Amino acid sequence: MRKRNRTQDGLALAAAVGLTMLTTLVIAQAVLYVQDVERASAAARLAVGQAEVIARSSAAAAKQALATRGEDCSDTDLRNLKAIAFSSSYMSDVGKVRDGQIVCTALWGALEPPMVLPAPRFQRNGAGIWRSSDVLHSPYIATNIVVRGNVATVTSPSAFDNVDPSRTSRIVIATANGEYTFRSVEPVADARDWHRNDTLERSYCSDTAGVCAAVTSPRTALWSLPSHLLATFAGLGLVTGLCLGWMAIRYRNLERSLEQRLQSAIESGELTVVFQPLRKISDGSTVGFEALARWHISPEEEIGPDIFVPLAQVNGFGPVLSRYVLATALDDIEGVLLPDAELYVCINVEPEDIADGSFPDYALSQVESRHLRPFQVCFEVTERNDIVTPEFFKNMALLQGAGFRFLIDDFGTGHSNFSHLARTSFNGIKIDRLFTGAITTDSPLRSVLPAVYELALKLNLDVTIEGIETSAEAAMLRSLAPEAIGQGWFFGRPVNARELASRRAPLDSVLDS
Repeated sequence: MRKRNRTQDGLALAAAVGLTMLTTLVIAQAVLYVQDVERASAAARLAVGQAEVIARSSAAAAKQALATRGEDCSDTDLRNLKAIAFSSSYMSDVGKVRDGQIVCTALWGALEPPMVLPAPRFQRNGAGIWRSSDVLHSPYIATNIVVRGNVATVTSPSAFDNVDPSRTSRIVIATANGEYTFRSVEPVADARDWHRNDTLERSYCSDTAGVCAAVTSPRTALWSLPSHLLATFAGLGLVTGLCLGWMAIRYRNLERSLEQRLQSAIESGELTVVFQPLRKISDGSTVGFEALARWHISPEEEIGPDIFVPLAQVNGFGPVLSRYVLATALDDIEGVLLPDAELYVCINVEPEDIADGSFPDYALSQVESRHLRPFQVCFEVTERNDIVTPEFFKNMALLQGAGFRFLIDDFGTGHSNFSHLARTSFNGIKIDRLFTGAITTDSPLRSVLPAVYELALKLNLDVTIEGIETSAEAAMLRSLAPEAIGQGWFFGRPVNARELASRRAPLDSVLDS
């Protein structure tokens, strides 16, 4: 009986191993195929969407340039063209056309000789389109030149780089009738053998712009993997399956546990808030503070906001977290703000927080219940596509009408640019630390911060510059951006409310040293 039981156990184990190996291989191949299809389809959709965005950006830049006053190619006109090119998301240059020639541009100034335009490769809605290689004396490489009236716009050569960052597929963006190809992206050299494998093709067309994208991508086959990997999959099929299953279950439990712990921490008030000083760059005097949430799950272990904030958003209680931080920050800093109406506190919020219909009343009640003034609270919003919803605009207007202020956080990255500011009513911007760190280096980004600062002043926007870590950066910014507000470890590290009073001394002596 024992022998038979051992035999049955062996057969059952062998069957389980064989079934697991087969299932693992089949599922792996299916997953690879689905991923390949989704990757190609997503690339096609992204390429078309990018083409639509680029077309709108080109049309908007041309409209602005056509509306400028003054003589073409004058110093005033060139300054206007530079401002338009800088604020346009995907245009690398904007110029003026006379007698079939591009005679000046924002990037190159007055051209001698001018760029001679042949007959356009393609025309649509009154606009002529050329490949840069078709234009005599063109300094542009691998891009498109579009002429509307007497204005030429040049698409950035990197405008489609985010469509397929790994460069493993062939992507062709063209008109729906195939008459003109806007861009053809080829695989990089490391992917040169992809055409030897089976490929799949996906395409997608715009319903409005008359643009299509065709994507040809390699299929990933299990048998194309190295033999030792196939042997490993076959030999460790059961172990791999069990381990992956166990890991998946454990991961879900851990994530669920962390989610529950975060909800509990919010409900029980375990999350704390620290405050980082905001100081005038000119003299180091304190004007306000940014409230930063912290979560210590034990005296030795802290979970950063880069983990628990996205966790709250993904699981649907991001607005609850934002309201908690607002209330806690006002509780902690009330004693500092009440005696000094000039001081303010900045709270980080998401667009969906502001769009919540009850948020304006909640924010106002939190301020009024502590006898604070609405203008002492500033909301820092990370700009994304959902920032332009009607609900966001409506509630933002209500809050601003009550006295609250709004800044765009991390300006210069992601979706943030001056073209968005033209459609919104933000009070100011916070320039990302990426550009702060570049001002004392030879980085190509070193000129971005002063240019953004000057344009912001022309738009009557307040400017806060984050990431100021050294005396060299502070000294340079005092010259480059004297009216800006500074934030960073040089001006003070985040501290709790009890330590705020001792962190408000001006930094004149430090800045002058």
